[in-house]
Amino acid sequence: MSLYDEFVSKENEDLFFEKVNKALGKGKCYTINALREYGRFMRIIATSKCVQSPSKVLDVIWHEHFGFTKDYATYCQQVNGAFIHHKPSEGGEASIFEGTLRDYEIIFNVQPPANVWFYSNILERVQYEYNLFMFKLFAGKKKKKPGGGCSSCSSCSSCSSCSSCSSCSSD
Repeated sequence: MSLYDEFVSKENEDLFFEKVNKALGKGKCYTINALREYGRFMRIIATSKCVQSPSKVLDVIWHEHFGFTKDYATYCQQVNGAFIHHKPSEGGEASIFEGTLRDYEIIFNVQPPANVWFYSNILERVQYEYNLFMFKLFAGKKKKKPGGGCSSCSSCSSCSSCSSCSSCSSD
C-alpha cells in the first residue's frame, strides 16, 4: 500500500497508517494526503538551512512517526542524511511557519493544501489568520537580543527579521 513515502518498515506500515488515521480522525483519503504533505515537510527540513515549523496536522503525524523510533531514525537518514530532531515551539512560531510556507512554494512550486497546512476546521482558520495578522503587524518591532538572535528565534537564521540567512528573509 505504498501510496506515500516509506516512513516505516513494511511490517509496521499498516499499524502506522491506522495510528495516523485514528489520530487525524478524517478518513483514509485525508490521511493519505496528509502523509504526502508530511513527506514534503520532511524534505523541506532536509533541504533548508532554516528552522521549520509544521502545521498542526503535520505535527500530529510527526509525533506518531517518532513513536516508531527505529523506523523514524531510518527514514531521517534516508531523507536528511541525519536524525531530524523535533523541538517543541517556544513562541515565535508564526514567523517560522511563514518561512516554512515560503520554502514549500519555492521547493514544490505550488501552494500547500489548506486542509493540511492551515486548518482542519473554521476555528483553526480564524486562529491562523489572527496569528498571521499579528505577526505582520509586529514583524518590524522585534528587538535584537544581546549576543545575536532576535526576540522570536534562538538562532537568528530562522525568521524574516534577521539577515544572516538569505533564504529566510522575506525579500
